[in-house]
Amino acid sequence: MAIVHFVNYKRSTQSRAAMRGVMLYVMQEMKTTWEAEPLVSGTNCQPQSVYDDFLNTKLLYHKDGGVMFYHMVQSFPKGAAIDPRAAHEAARRLAGYFEGCEVLVCTHVDREHIHSHCIINSVNFETGKKCIWRTSRFRRCAFATTKSVRNWGFPNSREMSKNVPVECPTRNTTRRTGVKAGSSS
Repeated sequence: MAIVHFVNYKRSTQSRAAMRGVMLYVMQEMKTTWEAEPLVSGTNCQPQSVYDDFLNTKLLYHKDGGVMFYHMVQSFPKGAAIDPRAAHEAARRLAGYFEGCEVLVCTHVDREHIHSHCIINSVNFETGKKCIWRTSRFRRCAFATTKSVRNWGFPNSREMSKNVPVECPTRNTTRRTGVKAGSSS
């Protein structure tokens, strides 16, 4: 079962420095290296210049304020027989859901569970519009996760547990909010 959650950063903590710090954290070599190969990639951006790519898009469209980025985590349970490369590819496919957005994808293999971080630019590089997340979009993201995970042959939550309603973040959420892939309301 893959679980997706979005890390909820308060607007007052969203800054250039925070964005850079999160990017540096998720790209740490000791966390992302599997069999001498880094599990770091970019969708519509280059990992080597991801901070500059995000910032250039923001500056081009004069949107260098407010929400700077979204941080999504796709996790698999402890002990699941999941190849880290396959988990990374599933996260890359999920990143493709964010059309027109630059997305940094990093898969961490340093814990008992494999998990991937997706850092999503809040400004669409094609349209210059800010990405606005509402409940319906979180549900579509959960559906996309289910599809991505099924394509790789991983069991989804319906096959592993009872049908649990999708929990979607609202304005008054706690630090972390989960969306279980494969569940419905």
